[in-house]
Amino acid sequence: IMYIILFVEFLINGRKILSIITRLSPFDKATTSLYLQRVGLMTNAMAKGQLLISLIISVLSAALLMILGLGDYFFLMVVVFTILNLVPLGCGIIVMPIAIIAILLGNVVPGLIVLILYILVSNLDSVIRPKIMPKGAHLSAGLTMLAAFGGITYFGLLGVVYGPIIMILIVTTIDLYLKQKRSAAVS
Repeated sequence: IMYIILFVEFLINGRKILSIITRLSPFDKATTSLYLQRVGLMTNAMAKGQLLISLIISVLSAALLMILGLGDYFFLMVVVFTILNLVPLGCGIIVMPIAIIAILLGNVVPGLIVLILYILVSNLDSVIRPKIMPKGAHLSAGLTMLAAFGGITYFGLLGVVYGPIIMILIVTTIDLYLKQKRSAAVS
C-alpha cells in the first residue's frame, strides 16, 4: 500500500519533488543532475533486473517440477515461485522438499535430476544479473546481499527491492561526494 501511495505521489508531484531535491542538494547543478540521473538508472535497472531474474528462475524451476509429474500446476508454480524469489531462499523452499520427497518415495533418478538442476538454476542470478544491468548500475554481490537482508529486516518482503535501492543511494552519494571533493582539491 505504501509503495502504491508513493508511486502515485511521484506521478502527480514528480517534477516538484525533483525540484526540491535539486534545491536541497549540496552539489552543484551538473553534479546534482548526474546524481539524479545515475540513481534513476541504477534503481530502474535493479528493480527490472530483480523481476526479470525472478521470472526466469521461476519458469525454469516450474519446468523442473514437470520432470516429477507436476506439469498440471505449471502456471500456478510460476506465479508462486516469482513471489518466493523475492525472499533469499526463493522457490527452493518448495522445489527442494518436493525433490527430496520424490527421492524418498522411490523416484530417485528424477528427484536427483531435479535437485541438481535446481541448484544450477538457482545460481543463474549471478550469471544473468551482470549481463542485464547497465555498467553504471552495478552493486557488488556483497553489498547487494547486505542491502537485501537489511531491507528485509526493516521493510519485510518488499525490503528485497527497497534495501538495494537505498544502498544505491548511499553508494552513489558517497561516490559523487568523493569525486566533487577531489575536483575541489585539484582546483
